Amino acid sequence: MAYNKRGYYRRAMVIQEITKRHYEPERQDRCYAAVWRKYIRHTFGICYASYLRYLKATPPADMTAPTPKQLSLFDE
Repeated sequence: MAYNKRGYYRRAMVIQEITKRHYEPERQDRCYAAVWRKYIRHTFGICYASYLRYLKATPPADMTAPTPKQLSLFDE
C-alpha cells in the first residue's frame, strides 16, 4: 500500500475554509490565534504552530480537480 497525504490535505482544506469564514485582519478578536483558540484547537487537537502550517499547505492539483468518474449536475 502506498503512502499518501490525502488526509492531511483534506484536513488542511477544512481548516483553511474555517479560517476563511472567521478571520478578519486588524481585529484582535478575529485574528489567527483567536480563530485557532475558538474553532480549531478543540475540534482538531492541534497546536498553534501546526495550525499555521496547515494554513500554508497547498493541496496537489489532482485533489482539487473533480475526478472524471464524478458526475456533474449538468451532464447530459
